[in-house]
Amino acid sequence: REFPYPDYLANVVRQVRRYFRWNEDSRPKATIYFEITPDGSVRRIRVVQSSGNIRFDFAVQGAVETAGNRGEFGPLPEGYAAGFLPVQLEIEPPR
Repeated sequence: REFPYPDYLANVVRQVRRYFRWNEDSRPKATIYFEITPDGSVRRIRVVQSSGNIRFDFAVQGAVETAGNRGEFGPLPEGYAAGFLPVQLEIEPPR
């Protein structure tokens, strides 16, 4: 089902990228799943497709956790009636 708040989703992606740190030359890619609760906090953070590099996977998880703990996602939009927003993102280092 389509989430009808593209600006909210764009901010989620922006905030994960903001807190993501990767200083190595390798270019791994991981897919992460997490849920955003109505107050904007995160839960159930997990890697669903590992990059094969545990440090990279931890960096991705850490970015989501930090953004959520700092309230960067913001509360879910008022018109969104579900109890949480499931998010799945594929993350790779910026070029």
